[in-house]
Amino acid sequence: MFWTRCGKQIRTSGGRNIAVLPAVFLCALLLAGGVALVWHAAANRARDREEEEALAEQAKAQGAGAETQAAEPERTPVGEVVRGRTVDSVPKSVRSYDFEEEPDGVQTVIRSGGEQIPEDADVALQYVEGIDGKALYLDGTYGLRLDGIGRLGASYSAAFWIRADELCDWSPFIHIGYDLFDSERRCRLWIGQKTDGSSVAPILSSEQARDGVSFEIRPDGMADTMQTGAWYHIVFTVDGTKTGSRPDSVYGTLYVSGVMVGEGDVARDVLDAGDPEIYLGINCWDELFPAAYDDVRIWDRALDESQVWDLYDAYYQTDETAAADETVHTTWKDAYLEYLREISAKKYVDENTGGYQLVNIDGDAVPELFIESGRMAYGAMLCTYANDQVQAEYLSSMGFSYIEGENLFRDFMGHMDAYHDIVYSLTHGKFLVQGRGEYGAADNGDVQFDADGEPIYEYYWNDVPVTREEYDGQLAAVYDEARATDPGDSLCSYQDIKEKIENY
Repeated sequence: MFWTRCGKQIRTSGGRNIAVLPAVFLCALLLAGGVALVWHAAANRARDREEEEALAEQAKAQGAGAETQAAEPERTPVGEVVRGRTVDSVPKSVRSYDFEEEPDGVQTVIRSGGEQIPEDADVALQYVEGIDGKALYLDGTYGLRLDGIGRLGASYSAAFWIRADELCDWSPFIHIGYDLFDSERRCRLWIGQKTDGSSVAPILSSEQARDGVSFEIRPDGMADTMQTGAWYHIVFTVDGTKTGSRPDSVYGTLYVSGVMVGEGDVARDVLDAGDPEIYLGINCWDELFPAAYDDVRIWDRALDESQVWDLYDAYYQTDETAAADETVHTTWKDAYLEYLREISAKKYVDENTGGYQLVNIDGDAVPELFIESGRMAYGAMLCTYANDQVQAEYLSSMGFSYIEGENLFRDFMGHMDAYHDIVYSLTHGKFLVQGRGEYGAADNGDVQFDADGEPIYEYYWNDVPVTREEYDGQLAAVYDEARATDPGDSLCSYQDIKEKIENY
C-alpha cells in the first residue's frame, strides 16, 4: 500500500476552540524502597546483648524511615513547561535548552574549510529576541553541539523553533547521530532546508550508512512551506516500535508549526547505539546559514499528533486564552469568532493565497466554517459547531468540495503519484467517513507506464483492492461530484468572514 496523508479527525478540549486529536497522557512514577539491614551480635555476654538491642532499635528506626520514604516518593515532573505554564498532555523532555542563560553542556563548533567534521572553537554565543525571551543566534560562521545527550532508545522526539535569515540548498537545521565521515559508517538523521526553484521545504533525511540505505520524509506540498525572517516550530518524532516499509527503517513524522506535513520511513537506531551527538546549524558538508534557535527540547519517546499540537499551541496561551479554555460559548458566532482570532494569531492562513468562507453542508441553521491556509503543507480546515465547541477536520488544499444541504463533503489529495478520496458526513459535530479510496504507484520512486504512456496505478476502496472502473463507481455511488460546490472559488478575507458571521 502506498502512503497518503489522509484527513484526521480532531476536536477541541474543554471550551477551547483548538483543533487537536484526543490527547494521550503518559506519566512514569518511580517507586523506590527496600532496605536490608544485616548485623551480627554475640549473645554470650550481657554487654553484647545490650549492643544487639541497641542495634535492633536503630534498625527499627531506619526501617520506619525507609517505609515513610517509599510511601512518599519524589515524583518526576509529568508535564512540559512552556512560558511558565505546565502542559499536562506533553511529557517532560529529557533535555531542553531555552537559551535564557548561558546553556550548560554545549560547545561551539566550526568548519575551517571544506567538508570536515566540525571542530571545537572558542566562539562567544550570540543572542537575539526569540519566540520566548532570548534565542540563540548562529551567524553562519559556527554551529552548536549539544553534548551528553547519550543513547535515548529506539523512540525519540525533538522540537525547536527556528528563524532563518537566509536559506540555501540543504541548509542544515539539525543533525543527529554520526557525521558523514564516521569510520564505522553508523546511522544519522538530519533536517535540512531543500530549495527547488519556487519550492521551499524542510526535509527529514536519515541514513543507515553501514548498509547503504537512506530515507526521506518530505512535506505533502513543497510550495512556500518556509520563508526567511519568520519563526517556525519544527518537530520530528521517531517511533521505534513501528516497523517502516523498508528494511532497517522505523516510522517517523515531521511537523511544521503544529501540523503534520509528512510521515514515513526513518533509519533505525540513530539514538540507540554508541554515543551519538546533536548539532544545530551545522554538519560536516552543507553550507552554514544565519539563523536563530529557541526552546530546543528532546524526548526519549515518540510524541503523538495531539501532543505536538498542544506543545505548539502553548506558546500562544495567555491569561486571557487560558481563562477562555473554561468558557462555554453561548452562540456559534462567538465560538467561530474566537477560533478565527486564534487561527489569525498563529498565522495559519496566508492572506494572499488563502481565505475563509461559510458553507452549508448539513442543512441546519448553523453554517460550517471553511478555512483555506493557502499553503500546501498546512492544507485546509472544515469547522462545525457542536456541544458549545468548534470541532474541526484537517483537509488537503487540492480538492475540497461539498454537496450543499445533503451532509456530504469530499477531500481529495494527490502528490507524487499517491492520491486519496475521502467522503465525509457530519453527525453531532463528528466527522464520519462514508467512503475512502486510495490510488497511486506501487513504488512512486519507480513509476511504471502502460503502452499508451499512462502511469500504472493500484486502486483501493475502503482498503480493498479494486480496478480503476470499480474505484470510480464506488466513489460515484457515495458522492455526486457533478452537484458539488467548491468554496475555494469564493474565499473572502479575515475581516470579511468576521462580518459574514456577525451578520448571518
